[in-house]
Amino acid sequence: MAQSTDASSHRGGTPRYTSPLEDYLDRFNTKSPRVSQIESVPDPDSPMTDDPIELDKVPETPRKRIAIIGGGISGLAAYWALQKTHHVVELFEMTNDLGTLTRPIAAGTQPNDVHINKSFINFFPGTSSHLQEFFGRLKIPYISTPFSFSVAKRENGKQFDMGFSFLKVATSRVRDWLTLDTWKLYFDIWRFHYFSLDLLRGREAVQNDIQIVVESGCPTRRTIGQYLDEKRYSRIFIKNYLVPMAQIVWNVQSEKDLRDLSVKQFVGFLWSFGIMALSPEVYIVEPSARTEAKVRKRIVLRSKTKAIHLRSKVTTVEVVLRNGCPKLRVSTLGEPVPVLYDYVIFAVSAEEALRLLSSGATQKEQAILSAFETTKIEAWLHSDSRVSSLSLKICSHFVKASFKFLR
Repeated sequence: MAQSTDASSHRGGTPRYTSPLEDYLDRFNTKSPRVSQIESVPDPDSPMTDDPIELDKVPETPRKRIAIIGGGISGLAAYWALQKTHHVVELFEMTNDLGTLTRPIAAGTQPNDVHINKSFINFFPGTSSHLQEFFGRLKIPYISTPFSFSVAKRENGKQFDMGFSFLKVATSRVRDWLTLDTWKLYFDIWRFHYFSLDLLRGREAVQNDIQIVVESGCPTRRTIGQYLDEKRYSRIFIKNYLVPMAQIVWNVQSEKDLRDLSVKQFVGFLWSFGIMALSPEVYIVEPSARTEAKVRKRIVLRSKTKAIHLRSKVTTVEVVLRNGCPKLRVSTLGEPVPVLYDYVIFAVSAEEALRLLSSGATQKEQAILSAFETTKIEAWLHSDSRVSSLSLKICSHFVKASFKFLR
């Protein structure tokens, strides 16, 4: 979040102005001592509660103008947390979708029509309690499904089709179990799921192990590639199991990228999110045409101090001086007059935030934001079963559970 600092507010012994989000940040920090108290005894005057409240008294802090760039789930959460404060809050989203993933695509014809999310928010019950609570407040329905994934590829004239869920391996051809490669694959899956957890012993050292040197952009920890080579994992395990799983959970694009990642961080992620459990489960937002309507009922789309601007693309964010105080000037496509704000919340990718700040970004902001990379995912929606060689019994449970729920 970028902010401007009013130097005059510190003169004459007056209290320092704090961010309007500061009171709510503890809610999203699981290590904060205030979290258990907040969750067990909800504050009726908190903007995190369900029902709107009226501000009957003059606010103690001066009113500020806050811009939120990005109407995805992060931007929506920030707007919702601030919508009952006295500050002026405006959200800018370049598309017509509020929440990005709340408007599914209608496919098929009745009575076999279905709604398919353009992508899906998937989260795990053990690590996303606040996201679950947020969905509950906005009445966004979600469903649980076993975590599994399928791999279909053809290499050197051989077809590989298998489905995986923890130690369970499903194949569409019985003869696959008669090959040595299949048993190598299964043995290494078993070995990785059980013995890689030894890396998590002495968890106090994990934080130091995964630190990134921003100045050099290089990791300072043991990599997955080093671990795989030391333990002599088979090529069929790496290519047909570990890399596809990493592509699903971390959007890793190649084996080279995977080998450069921290092995403790990767295994710790799989364990923390329940993927290493005996029966791993994942939650997904229910594909429904009614979801966006439910969200709009729970969000203040427009009032005297709050507004959501759809189809509004922000082009630049510049730091300017007004009466000796720094402000943030936000320009949008099609609007001739830029608007000044005290704070800007970037609910977009780091690359997009850096592009918007352009030359106005500080050296520290450039160093931090440029260290992040994003991956573009292309997905094709079709109804031709001939395109996929996978049989239904080895398809990902994401697909099977969604279609079973919607039929």
